[in-house]
Amino acid sequence: MATKIVEQCKVAPPTGAPTKQVLKLLHMDMIQLCLPIDVKSLLFYKFHCSESHFLNNVVPDLKNSLTLTLKHFAPLAGKIFIDHNSGLPVSRYVDGQDSISLTIAVSYADFLNLTSYHPRDAAQLHGFAPDFNETFSLTSKISVLAVQLTLFPNQGVCIGITSNHAIGDAAAIVLFLKTWASINKSNGDD
Repeated sequence: MATKIVEQCKVAPPTGAPTKQVLKLLHMDMIQLCLPIDVKSLLFYKFHCSESHFLNNVVPDLKNSLTLTLKHFAPLAGKIFIDHNSGLPVSRYVDGQDSISLTIAVSYADFLNLTSYHPRDAAQLHGFAPDFNETFSLTSKISVLAVQLTLFPNQGVCIGITSNHAIGDAAAIVLFLKTWASINKSNGDD
């Protein structure tokens, strides 16, 4: 069953976050740029909630806590590009310019079937993580992180993360998610 995109927006770290951060990439990181591999992670949670409650109450809280979380993980909101001075790839976050893509979606697929322990066609899961649709080149700037929140009304929710491994490995992304969860749980106290 198709996933309906309800909203696509940009979420940036709050004012007061570092104004500019530049990270030079290591040689091993550069390999990640040459391979068109984005790391996608799906986290499914049982969550009995109506579509209207989710969109009007839950999503604003998640957006706010995501903004506050990015204050501590500003490089994830940045872009990777070739620095014309050094000729090497760098990751740079600039306050007021950079952000992550956040997609809000609703799916009427069978949540229990998707999350049950049995073999399934992986294509059933493709619509729950965002795509970058970007290719690294000498003149491009590519994203580091994108997030998608998909509600299965009165069944559950899926948090889909797409990340560029050149900036954040699994440990960094898990720490980001744990921090986001903690800030959201504490109602925005970071």
